[in-house]
Amino acid sequence: REAIALAVGAVDACAYCQAAHTVSAKVAGFTLEETVAIRRGTPGDDAKLEALVQVAREIAGEVGEASDASWDAAVAQGWTDTELAEVFVHVAVNLYTNYFNHYARTEIDVPAVPGIDS
Repeated sequence: REAIALAVGAVDACAYCQAAHTVSAKVAGFTLEETVAIRRGTPGDDAKLEALVQVAREIAGEVGEASDASWDAAVAQGWTDTELAEVFVHVAVNLYTNYFNHYARTEIDVPAVPGIDS
């Protein structure tokens, strides 16, 4: 869930969500470096996680669409169709919170995170 939130927050450029989910992801066991890599869409040596992040990024960035190639790659890495369908729910929830934080101009009350372009 945190990887999906980080991916969607990056696609939506939601500074608050990227910062808040970096904190949560670190609690879940990710390192700061891994959270930055997930936000970039390149989570490293974990092909299964990378496939999931790619599907989530496409759903967020392509108005609900995920390419057959990305979906098939995720299935090849062991994700089930049911699990991938659940990704849509997680993406939708994160889109809502990202958009609301943009609208409300939510102040970042957690540690800021390094940019993904640097």
